[in-house]
Amino acid sequence: MKNLIIDRFESGFAICEDENGEFFGIDIKEMPQSAKEGSVLTINQEGQLTLNEAETKKRTQNIKGKMDKLKNKSRK
Repeated sequence: MKNLIIDRFESGFAICEDENGEFFGIDIKEMPQSAKEGSVLTINQEGQLTLNEAETKKRTQNIKGKMDKLKNKSRK
């Protein structure tokens, strides 16, 4: 299994980044309905995409923590 992160949507495609930092497009029709920018998707051996909610939440919290640190630094 492999994780992908949705970077953005453009021209009917979800532009995703894999764990090696490579970008590629996947037709929006193949995306889980609740997928959005920043969502983590897991692709299995058969090529099926599923939304990895736990990993998405973990990444969101990590990014929020970094942003909060930056905000606190700029206030000093």
